[in-house]
Amino acid sequence: MIHRSKWTLNFLTTLLVIFFATGVELFLSLSVVKGQTLPLVKPITNVILVHSSTSVPAGVEPSYAVSGLEADWNLAQWGIPTGDLPPFTVIKESGERTTISQKSDAAIIVDGVSPDVSVTLSQNGRDLTCSDSHGQPLEFDMFLAPNDRLYGGSTKLGLAGNPPSQPTLSQIKKLIFSARVSLLQKVDSDIVACNDNSGSAIIALILNNFDHTTPLTLFYQLSINAFCERDIRGYYVFCGNRLRPMSFFSAHNPYGVDDFLPWLGKAWMNDGDSETLSIDMLPRLQAVLSNLPLDIDRNPSHWRFHTLYIGQHIWGKITMTTSWRQVRLEATLN
Repeated sequence: MIHRSKWTLNFLTTLLVIFFATGVELFLSLSVVKGQTLPLVKPITNVILVHSSTSVPAGVEPSYAVSGLEADWNLAQWGIPTGDLPPFTVIKESGERTTISQKSDAAIIVDGVSPDVSVTLSQNGRDLTCSDSHGQPLEFDMFLAPNDRLYGGSTKLGLAGNPPSQPTLSQIKKLIFSARVSLLQKVDSDIVACNDNSGSAIIALILNNFDHTTPLTLFYQLSINAFCERDIRGYYVFCGNRLRPMSFFSAHNPYGVDDFLPWLGKAWMNDGDSETLSIDMLPRLQAVLSNLPLDIDRNPSHWRFHTLYIGQHIWGKITMTTSWRQVRLEATLN
């Protein structure tokens, strides 16, 4: 079950600011050649931690700790009950290096050497408050993304400096996301649960349109599992098989869309699963554009890939762990 709010949209806005403010530029070709396959992101080597926006004083850099040299991905964290993660600690130096940053309710482990680095994200909602002052479930997020300085340092949503050089959606024949993903999830049954206890592992793409009168931004979030349990009359009811249509969680700029893995012809991932995913994202992105409001530019030749993020978010008293290895996003051109 996915919940959306003004708070969530503000978080996504913060994500975009982080992508502009941190690290190394995306691994992109500067020319478009017919039939070419372009890698759109670099493989993960190391990870830099980024403060949640509520904990960064004015004038302080948002990034603050790295797992090792050449950290070309970052971890955005939001809503950790006990605050931001601490700096990394090396727990294994010889062979495949392992570093960890952990607290009682969150952790990230970076393991291995490039190009086969594994990143594990863990969340524990035991201390997560059930709802905010308005009665809305509180969200706790951990998202990995490539660092990005490709746009000249602009941090204004939808206005990313000069238009980027990567191909438009109309120039792409396939847009393949692939990764080895492992998943663990459960409800803490030994404590009093919230009315809503749910979580989702996601693959997300951000698109920009610089041809519209006002530059546009679109967040596309694909849930690969459907962990949703409610505390009803003292027992848990599993509702992971409930599937709803692709839907907008923000129907204005920046636009936001939730989508679900079974609509792409693949089964939900479940607790204990470890799978190699290979997904052509292009058909669903085309479907999203066709469902934009009529007064918004739907032309795929005006929309370009900006970045991606992967990870997880939870609500209520659940724990979730995902591991991501061999993360790739490649565009095959017409």
